[in-house]
Amino acid sequence: MRAGGAPATTVPSATFRGRKDVLRFTSWVLTQGAREKLNASQVSSLLKGVQLWEKVQKKLERDLFDRFKALGKRMESDKATLLDAAPQGHRLFGQALATLLEAWDAEFEQLNELAHADSRVFDEEEDE
Repeated sequence: MRAGGAPATTVPSATFRGRKDVLRFTSWVLTQGAREKLNASQVSSLLKGVQLWEKVQKKLERDLFDRFKALGKRMESDKATLLDAAPQGHRLFGQALATLLEAWDAEFEQLNELAHADSRVFDEEEDE
């Protein structure tokens, strides 16, 4: 909004990098529609773009959650295998466990980076 409470007439964001951009854009579209700066067909078309972004975002979040769950299941399975093999050689067990922990940690960090990508973009926007 501009000083005095009047909404901006230019599109607030041409690219949806996160939820904040989507909310700002949706608010702008509805405001412009209410002020009859956009007709109903234009409002509908623009809001379909928002719906598409939200649908893709939900799928990405669901896929990420599934990857976290798969990592957890694999960790449990690998742990059980290692515990079964532990009596056969303590040194080998320690090396294998250390290798698995490094692999799990690397994969977890990769997933965590994906999960927090949007929040880093918001933090950078706030700093500007």
